[in-house]
Amino acid sequence: MLPVPYIVRRTWAVLLIFHSQLICIRGDCGPPPVIEHTQPVAETSGVPGDTVAYKCDRNTGYYEIPNETRTITCQDDGTWSSVSTFCTRACGVPNRLQYAVPRDSDLEKDIFNPGTIVRYDCRDGYRRVAQTINSVTCLDNYTWSEPSVFCERRSCVNPGDIENGDFEATDGFLFGSRVTYKCNAGYKTISRRNYRDCQADGTWSNAPPQCEAVICEPPESPADVTYNPMKEEYTYLDAVTFTCNKGLHIDGEPTVSCTSDGTWSSTPPSCKAVDCQDPGQVEHAERKFGFVGPYTLNSNVGYECKSNFFLNGSHTITCNINSQWEPGIPKCLITCKDPSIAKSRPIVGLKSVYVQDDVVRFECEAGFVLNGPPSITCSSRGQWEPSPPKCDEIESSGGLSSGAIAGIVIGCLVVVAVLILLYCCCSKQKSGEYVCESKNDKIEQELINSNNTERKPKSDTPDVHYTACKA
Repeated sequence: MLPVPYIVRRTWAVLLIFHSQLICIRGDCGPPPVIEHTQPVAETSGVPGDTVAYKCDRNTGYYEIPNETRTITCQDDGTWSSVSTFCTRACGVPNRLQYAVPRDSDLEKDIFNPGTIVRYDCRDGYRRVAQTINSVTCLDNYTWSEPSVFCERRSCVNPGDIENGDFEATDGFLFGSRVTYKCNAGYKTISRRNYRDCQADGTWSNAPPQCEAVICEPPESPADVTYNPMKEEYTYLDAVTFTCNKGLHIDGEPTVSCTSDGTWSSTPPSCKAVDCQDPGQVEHAERKFGFVGPYTLNSNVGYECKSNFFLNGSHTITCNINSQWEPGIPKCLITCKDPSIAKSRPIVGLKSVYVQDDVVRFECEAGFVLNGPPSITCSSRGQWEPSPPKCDEIESSGGLSSGAIAGIVIGCLVVVAVLILLYCCCSKQKSGEYVCESKNDKIEQELINSNNTERKPKSDTPDVHYTACKA
């Protein structure tokens, strides 16, 4: 007898085989068929009773035919049910225009076949343009006709000026445009909005803004200072003038004004007692005016330097609000003569006037060498220290200057000219003219003319032979 567990296992195996046989007998449909002009469908096992719904491929211009089934079913015999054509070419949903939208009644259509007409209504803020067509038609090539502009923006009336202000329009007075208001100088807006918008119904949003005058509070009044006029409040461009008590002077702007932002143009001034000390005598200078104090605000003292001295500063100094002389007290500096040197040029410190501590540096022209220090300084004695240099001519390589060489060359040329002249006059010639004969180691000339003989003195020049001439 077989054990119980073995019998149980065998029974389950038989049941599983029987179940699989039933399924095989019943069969499956496999993947759903591909239908032209439809979008791909999801994968399915194709068990009998399964259904698949198709959608037309609108990207290629195909749309569902109304009342045509688009669903197939896996049948018991392992095949998919068939359907008739349910996709066809048509126009898509018409475009929405910037100024108009298609009517809802026309958009409710299931499909837009050639010849279908869709009408438009103007958007809010736009109105119909007279004698224009406000519709589009599906054409035979499955595109929509191009409409002409049949709606235009509504316009608003002029928003009007405001008191103490003006406005600026960026796009006229058409729907969607905005006008911005600005108060005149010395006024400020007291409204929350400084603009108005042209609305869809042709009216302007919110009320026009209002401008009110800017107010300045009375200025501060420091000690020893009074101002005029005195009021509880001041408006734009109102001015007040400050004055000091006797013996004091204004330090700052004596007049301030109320600005467009409600503040004063400057801080209030203060009052000061001004007393400058005597500037004293300037060395090497004479005082021309302002000999005796007291020296209060704007008092002047003038100086003039003595001969051969140069004024470093201003001829006139003035006592300022801080009891100081401005510009500073001048100095009189001794001057040095122009240090010009022949055949040279200053390369540093060239000036029209040379005073103490001025430095000049020299450089010689081409062909000359500097003999002396390259730089000199104007001393407190009015002299250049060290002494100015000279520019000497550069000598030739043999130790002779160019002038000496030129003299030698000229001398040689003179000797050659004399020799040529003697050669020409002593040539033998007929017709009783003079004939010259050479005599070596002796210097003698004989001139025979009418029995008169003349001797030339002996020359100191060596190696030069004179000739005697006879008729």
